[in-house]
Amino acid sequence: MGSARDFIRVEVSKTKYLEKARAGFAEEVARESFDGKYYRVSPEVKRVSDDQVSIKAISKVGELQVGVMTFDLKTGQSDIKWFNEDPDQE
Repeated sequence: MGSARDFIRVEVSKTKYLEKARAGFAEEVARESFDGKYYRVSPEVKRVSDDQVSIKAISKVGELQVGVMTFDLKTGQSDIKWFNEDPDQE
């Protein structure tokens, strides 16, 4: 998820708009640019506050586990929480 976070931060820095960054991010997710062996990154980017957004990684294998990374757009400081179910589907 770190490379996905960094992509969003760079795009926001270049364009100054989260919406433009979301479009480019969705294209990269469709190309599976951020996928790993066990997880795929969701194209959804949620604004948490003025300076923070969150992204999700979803398990490709076995039991559904979802990692949600919340990070600061300016500093990159991030926090990852893991859930057994998608917290947006509860």
